[in-house]
Amino acid sequence: FDMSSFYKKSIRDWMDAQWPNGAYTETAIWLDLNDYAGFGKGAGETVWATAPPILTVRHMQHYGDLDFLKESLHHHIRWFGFLTRNFESGMKDKGFDIELKNYTGGGSGLGDWLCLPERDLFLTHTAFYMASGRCIAYTAKQLGVTGLYHRSLELANRIKARISKIYLKNGFDDFDFPKGTASATPGPEMSLFTKIVPGEKRCAVLKNWFHRKGEMWLGDEEDRFLAELDPSYSIKMFKSGELVKRNASHFAMAWSQWQGFGEG
Repeated sequence: FDMSSFYKKSIRDWMDAQWPNGAYTETAIWLDLNDYAGFGKGAGETVWATAPPILTVRHMQHYGDLDFLKESLHHHIRWFGFLTRNFESGMKDKGFDIELKNYTGGGSGLGDWLCLPERDLFLTHTAFYMASGRCIAYTAKQLGVTGLYHRSLELANRIKARISKIYLKNGFDDFDFPKGTASATPGPEMSLFTKIVPGEKRCAVLKNWFHRKGEMWLGDEEDRFLAELDPSYSIKMFKSGELVKRNASHFAMAWSQWQGFGEG
């Protein structure tokens, strides 16, 4: 289906709602929704407020609309400028220290993202700050704005290197914050998808991601499936970690990265 007009309309709504300081809102029109999770001054939470530049890039990749890149670029530059001016102080105000020495997950961010494990909100804020820079660089390259391309990509790569340094510090190749227990999300899965994880570490990080322990996941459909399952296979799945025991005779599905994300 040709959804070009739909996505352009959505992005234009965000551009219309953009504050004079460059901040994008979480929603367009602005509804004062989850603004506490952003960096103040009208800004929405970093992940959601970065939707306009990301959607613009995806729109270009799908529809090849250079005119829309030209129309939207200065708006996205203003958003990236807002982040550049406010990111470090905003993260400090949220209690994130530079090296994450005392960080155990969670914090302020993401809004209504629900999941079973702990949420890594330092990573989401920082990764989408990086993504904004990448989007500016991509757009600038498509439009032949060489200086802007190099400046934006350089900053995005510095942010990427900062994440990698912290998340590989523990030496376990699980791409987790220093005091993490290899359970928080979004984590290595997002970092692999966005190529934040250095190339030479990706195989090890992916392997370790699949070795994560599961979380309890109870549900009617799962129970119906288990009721029909051969008992010998239930034991096999229990030994592999796909099932957990609720009591001596009752198994339950163990949520794991094998089965998908814990977003609800």
